[in-house]
Amino acid sequence: AFLPQPNQLLIADCLLLKEDLSCHIFSIILII
Repeated sequence: AFLPQPNQLLIADCLLLKEDLSCHIFSIILII
């Protein structure tokens, strides 16, 4: 989930991996 890629794809990947809370939180930080 932490692979170098556009934020939108990263966020989409994290949304699919809802079990990975750290990744989800990281995506939220990117949005902010």
